[in-house]
Amino acid sequence: MNLIDFIKSLNWIDNIAATVWIMLSAILVWVLFKTTQQVGWRNKYVYWQIGLFIFIWMHPVYTSIMKGNAIVEIGNIATLILTVFVFYKIKVQFNTLANWLIPQIIWITIASLYIGLKLIDK
Repeated sequence: MNLIDFIKSLNWIDNIAATVWIMLSAILVWVLFKTTQQVGWRNKYVYWQIGLFIFIWMHPVYTSIMKGNAIVEIGNIATLILTVFVFYKIKVQFNTLANWLIPQIIWITIASLYIGLKLIDK
């Protein structure tokens, strides 16, 4: 299988991306809710999660303004770095809750590889 065929075999990612992000956002909201139950709203763990949530939902805004896969890839990599950062920060205090960010890390990694391959193919 050549690179073009491999990339075409991954086009399902485009079809489910919005649905996946809605589900991952629901998980983030749940983790945030559980965190606030334990430490309240005025806490660095809560602030990191809110910041991550806002950053994630800015992705459709800046990618609609600045078109192109390169912008999407930069956004994906920035989101991945921020998610891993928040994961490790939360894991210190809330080990079990932090594990709920793992699906997001996996998804962003898959999506980043897909977009990266599309960029390489051009």
